Amino acid sequence: MDPNDPIALNDLAWILTIADKLELRDGEEAMRLAKKAVELTQTSEPVIIGTLAAAYAQTGQFSNAVEMANLARDLALVTGQREIAAKNAELLIRYSSGQTADTPQAP
Repeated sequence: MDPNDPIALNDLAWILTIADKLELRDGEEAMRLAKKAVELTQTSEPVIIGTLAAAYAQTGQFSNAVEMANLARDLALVTGQREIAAKNAELLIRYSSGQTADTPQAP
């Protein structure tokens, strides 16, 4: 893996954040990888910023998660990425209430 490939870093960070097998999760490493991906893309990719938000939530840093989800949503709206904006808006609600990206929804 290229240690400077933001897509690969983002994908691995996402897996480490929401893996079904809890033993595969590593919020701290996910956060480190996602931060690097955000830096490499100069904070210009809403999907990658959203992954960082999810990693923050996974480590219990909900205020940072909310901040990044807001940024991801706003940037996605500005760049015409409506589905990504909608997903981040949904996750923003979860993070604001102290839930992670993978917290099961109530029926």
